[in-house]
Amino acid sequence: MKFYKSKTIKAVSVFSALLIIYFISCGILYLFEPGNFISADLDKFEYSFDGYNIYNKNENSDFYIKQINKSDVTSADDVRLKYVNNTVIAVSADNISYEKINEFVSSSGGKICGYIKWADFYQIEFADIAYDESLNKCSVLEASGLFIEAIPDYFEETPGTACTNSETFSLNTEENYAYSSVNLTEALKYLNSMNNINVGLIDTPVDYTNSLLSVSNSSEYSADCLYSGILGSSSSHGTHVAGIINSQTDASGDGGIFSKACLYSYNGINTSLSYWIANICRMICEQNIKVINISMGYNSYIPVSASLGSAEAIEFIKSESELFSAALEKLIDRGFEFVICAAAGNDYNKTLYKDNSSYFKYSDKKILNSLDIFGIFDSGKVKTNAQYNFIFTYIQNKEVKNRIIVVGSYGESNNYTSIANTGSRIDIAAPGENIFSCGINDKKIYMSGTSMSTAFVSATAAMIFGIDENITGENVKNIIISSASEFVQADGFEYPKLNTGKAVSFAVSHTANQ
Repeated sequence: MKFYKSKTIKAVSVFSALLIIYFISCGILYLFEPGNFISADLDKFEYSFDGYNIYNKNENSDFYIKQINKSDVTSADDVRLKYVNNTVIAVSADNISYEKINEFVSSSGGKICGYIKWADFYQIEFADIAYDESLNKCSVLEASGLFIEAIPDYFEETPGTACTNSETFSLNTEENYAYSSVNLTEALKYLNSMNNINVGLIDTPVDYTNSLLSVSNSSEYSADCLYSGILGSSSSHGTHVAGIINSQTDASGDGGIFSKACLYSYNGINTSLSYWIANICRMICEQNIKVINISMGYNSYIPVSASLGSAEAIEFIKSESELFSAALEKLIDRGFEFVICAAAGNDYNKTLYKDNSSYFKYSDKKILNSLDIFGIFDSGKVKTNAQYNFIFTYIQNKEVKNRIIVVGSYGESNNYTSIANTGSRIDIAAPGENIFSCGINDKKIYMSGTSMSTAFVSATAAMIFGIDENITGENVKNIIISSASEFVQADGFEYPKLNTGKAVSFAVSHTANQ
């Protein structure tokens, strides 16, 4: 009896010692393991820089930005914050002439290297300034009273498959529920009376060689952009999104939602904020694009860190959103109408670890994550807030916000999908689980995510514009939201479910009564 007692005590002691060692090890890793910074290999995405070529040929005109090369991209504080070296971007106050701006910039030691007249947008280059100095330059610009917003030209480093890594492939071969769930048949009754509408996508480049898709600006693609950017990385994301909006019906009877959508594709993978602004200004002001689909978001550590309360992450998102909002408000003031449909993101239930060495104060820690099986040291499963998903989901300006539709996702069971971000910023939910659409090399595939949901809303917005090209973007948004008759719940929020048929019918009635 004494022997067994002694053996039990010894076993308990060993177990206790191991447990102590375990917790000490986790604690040490929590304090000292470097954050796992996932940073894009810019050599792999070198094609991203080709897109600047369309904007740098008209210097001294009313629309140009400077060519940016991978050697111009540098890091601040840690590898999670990239920006274009020596460059800041700004939006000027109303009624300030280019000449006056140029005079002040020159006196401050800078040079205007990019300008978009419609948005009063300036790209300004200084000589050999570090990140902190660029922030100081932005403060000087704003203090002058000539500019309403100024920030460094941040480099939008996005995952190779866009939106988030939670986008998943499915081999579900059952009849797809999505197109019927939005009451598409009712909307298509009015197809013949709709006008063609230009729809823009900022995403991974669309495979314009797909026989079911037609990309209006495909002549601007370089061979490297297509074959390195799409086929080389096996990314079907942009192509899949495009197919939901508008793919022509194939032999099996499958097709996209709005066959009269004229698609324009722009790369959104690893490019500067100045390039994002140039793309959107070009689409709205030069190409008469009424609907812009953005099925993308920040790398997951940014929205998750912001949802955990990181002041640094929130301030970063806020700064980008306020500058972009200022530029978009200028376009609205000048009579341009549009709708931007933005994904809510798929970062729900992600975990991070507190890390004061990280710029955003949270990070991934691979070894600790594997060892911390009890979840003692991590943040816990985070209910990631959709307002932090990307630049457009955070915008607060009322005039601009009224033209941005943030899209959540529901699945085949009519429940809100488990990976989709939540929060009060979401305007509507649309199908986002096992969606059948185009892939590269003429394949038809299933994908899931709020990226897919956003494409459904973009196609619906384009149909409404197709009924009445003169309708305001704000009215388009209101029609889409108010025409919903069913709702889906998540985290105490109730989101209207997209009803494309009713939205289009409402738009037809609204136009007839004018």
